[in-house]
Amino acid sequence: MTSIPSQCHPTSNRWLPVLVIALLAWHTLAAVVFPVTQDEAYYLDWSRHLAWGYFDHPPGVALLGSGIRLAPGVAWAGRLGTLLVSALTLFALFAWYRRSGLSGRTLLIALLLAAANIPVLAYGFIDNPDVLLLLFWALAMHEATVALQGRRRRWLSVGVLVGLGLLSKYTMVLILPVLLWGLWRGDRGALHSRWPWIGALLAALIVLPNMLWNLDQCGGSLIYQLYHGFGKANEIVAPSPISGIDTASAPQPVQAHRAWPGIGGILSYLGGQSAMLGVLLLPFPVALVVRVWRRRNTGNAGDAQAIRFSAGARSLLIAGTLVPLVFFAVIAAVSKVQANWPVPWLLSAAPLAAVVLRGRLSWVFAAALANLLLLSLLVVHARSGVLPLQPAKDRVLRETQGYRALARMVGGLSGPVFADRYQLTAMLRFYAPSLPLTQWPGISRSSEYLRGALVGYPTLSQLQAAGGFWLVTRHPQAPAVGGFEQRLTRVLYDCKGDGVSTRACPDAPVHRWFLYRYRVR
Repeated sequence: MTSIPSQCHPTSNRWLPVLVIALLAWHTLAAVVFPVTQDEAYYLDWSRHLAWGYFDHPPGVALLGSGIRLAPGVAWAGRLGTLLVSALTLFALFAWYRRSGLSGRTLLIALLLAAANIPVLAYGFIDNPDVLLLLFWALAMHEATVALQGRRRRWLSVGVLVGLGLLSKYTMVLILPVLLWGLWRGDRGALHSRWPWIGALLAALIVLPNMLWNLDQCGGSLIYQLYHGFGKANEIVAPSPISGIDTASAPQPVQAHRAWPGIGGILSYLGGQSAMLGVLLLPFPVALVVRVWRRRNTGNAGDAQAIRFSAGARSLLIAGTLVPLVFFAVIAAVSKVQANWPVPWLLSAAPLAAVVLRGRLSWVFAAALANLLLLSLLVVHARSGVLPLQPAKDRVLRETQGYRALARMVGGLSGPVFADRYQLTAMLRFYAPSLPLTQWPGISRSSEYLRGALVGYPTLSQLQAAGGFWLVTRHPQAPAVGGFEQRLTRVLYDCKGDGVSTRACPDAPVHRWFLYRYRVR
């Protein structure tokens, strides 16, 4: 193995600040234009009530969105932390890839592959747990690479970064087999030193407050994530936070029978992971075809001198790519895997892929620009509805549109108001932060709202004194609630381009919401 270069090639030095500034400018514009999404609104609601843990995740994402306190109901304020972290992640990637032995145009190609794929572009301006996960993954991998090159004390900083990553998202635990493989392959003797073990202790101490919170919550977010990973999140039913009301009287989530996906699930999962590269996927088959053609006609591939990774780097990169991919491929065989769960593999795979594409910087740059344009079109569409999509298939508008107007209407109702799903609850509370609205228990899957920490629940006697309550839902059939009966129904239509009203849309609506009034029997 060759030693790392003493200084980075001028090409990457010159283009790094340009790349950072360009992406930061685009992310900032997108953060201002793109409306808040449902899960994002949920996380931003946590940011107003900081704690060591939440029903769905550890506390990192709540701290990330703390800017929402500066301007409640303003999406870009909650995204200030995301903008900062996304810029820091790009610098961390530069340092990691350079330490791994990349330089010049190959380093720039790796940065483009890592920063301009579809999820990482979106994570640059949308608040979510993966934003901090990617930063700490990149930093921990950088420090591990340094440690494997003879500076064993850097396992201490690896431990600190792993601990912080675990406070961001529990899938950071997948870096542990990556680090162990790197140690085994690159510096087995370090296992007999104290530094990796002290680093592991530091990681445990950092994540300890969240583990104690989970213990106090009888498993908390750890149990939820285990159930969620195997498609059984709806089976977690929290006790009713309203004393005197048994949620068993409300209809529980229906569990449809699911056959094991098997090989079909794995193939679908792998296809989805490939699609996350977007247009960046296209240069690979073209590069391979060109290489084969040149080898047949000239007797060599015609590439630049082969890249040689620095000591320990290749093992870490390969393990960092395969461990998340293989782990979730196994899960995909028995349950549905969300596309973002194994996302750190994209960062680890970028240097390996850059070697395949070395000498093809213009191709990669064009593909990265195409991804940027595609995401820009979706950002504009979320604000204007410019794309001619059918509402039933337009997830962007269904995720973002109509909720501000609905919040205004709900704010004018007399009496307590509840929503059936946590997503709807979060969106209404985002656009009406002072509205004491929360999720009615037992109708859909449990959430942080049912813990009563974000907004308090009225007592049964208070509901009875108020004469009942309102329930906001998408379902055309009012759920049964013990001790109350449904007396009144209002239907609201969110028509594309016309806003929310009680008038039916000439075409299919983006949303159709039902307001049910419940009164004491």
